[in-house]
This record gives sequence, structure tokens and C-alpha cells, in this order.
Amino acid sequence: REPEQQQFLLSVFKRLDARSHERPEDFDEIKLTMLTDVAANGVYTMRSVKGMALCEKAMTTLLQGYIDKHEPLEWSSLFKEAAKVSYMLKYMFRESLPLAKSKFLDFVTSKDNFKKMPNATETQELLRKLVQDTIASYGQVG
Repeated sequence: REPEQQQFLLSVFKRLDARSHERPEDFDEIKLTMLTDVAANGVYTMRSVKGMALCEKAMTTLLQGYIDKHEPLEWSSLFKEAAKVSYMLKYMFRESLPLAKSKFLDFVTSKDNFKKMPNATETQELLRKLVQDTIASYGQVG
């Protein structure tokens, strides 16, 4: 295992240890190599949300909940799904709604973007109205 994966496993070791003592039968069918996948996805998940305190807390709680409440055979797929969610969160929180609105409006208000099109004035006006109406309809929802 890579150092980050080892660190992740150490961070959940108490939970794993407690669970293995309370219900050893839960671990009858798992292969230890599965923990490598779980650790890799745990590291990826936490790395994706690093610096976003609420997301870090939510993903930590989610992963710990998987260990506490789900069968070990389910962990690999659950941790893969968590990695996908964290990837989406990573990019979702990087987006800026005001910046996106500004870029759309800048584009549709610049005659240079339409001058080579047939019916440039009509096309520009149609797109400008469409963008403005869309922005007004969605408001501040991101």
C-alpha cells in the first residue's frame, strides 16, 4: 500500500478493530486485498474534498458509516461510489455562478461573436434574449 492508503487505514483502524471483535463473522468472506481498493478509494475521496471543510466532514462521516453499518463485502462498491460523489463535489464547488452568467452575457452582447453569421443581428438578439431569460428563470440557483 502507498503511504496515503496506509494512513487512511490507520484512521479507520479503531472502527475496523472494534467491528472485527464484535462481529468477526462479518469478515469471513472478505479478502484482505479488498482493503487496498477501499483504502485507495478512501484516499481519493478525501483528497477530492480537501480544503472544503463541510465536504470533508460529510465524506468522513459517510465513509465511517459504511464501515460501521455495512457488510465488509459491500465496502469496495460503496467506497467507489463515494469516490465518484467526491469527484463531482470537487468540481461543483469550484464553479462560480456569477462568473458563468457574466461569461454568457459577455458573449451574447459582443457583436464580434456574430459578425460572420448569416442574419447576425437577429441571431445575436435571439441568443441574448434566450440567455437573459434563462438567467432570470433560474435566478441564483447554482
